[in-house]
Amino acid sequence: LKTLKPKVKGIVIPEQEEPSKSTTTTTIPKLQLQDKGKEIMIEEPVKPKKKDQIRLNEEAAKRLQAKFDKEVRFAREKAKKEQQANIALIETWEDIRAKIDVDH
Repeated sequence: LKTLKPKVKGIVIPEQEEPSKSTTTTTIPKLQLQDKGKEIMIEEPVKPKKKDQIRLNEEAAKRLQAKFDKEVRFAREKAKKEQQANIALIETWEDIRAKIDVDH
C-alpha cells in the first residue's frame, strides 16, 4: 500500500531568533586589475628647447619663402608668356587688316 503524506494546510513559519546586538565591521578590499605590461606605450611629445625651436622656425620660414618666391616667379613667367602671345596676336591682326585695306 501507498503511504500518504499528510497535506500541508498552511505555512508554518518558525520563530526567528533576533540577531546578536554586537556588530562587526569588515572592509572589503577593492579588486584591482593587474598590469600585465601589454599596453601600448605612448611617448609624451617633448617640448623643444628655445634655441632648437628658433632654429626650426627659421628653417620653416626659409622653406616657405623659397616656395613663395618660386610661385611668384612662375606667375611672372606665365604673365610674360601671355603678354608675348597677345602681342603676337595683335601684330598678326594688324598685318591681316593692312592686307585687307590694301585690297580695297
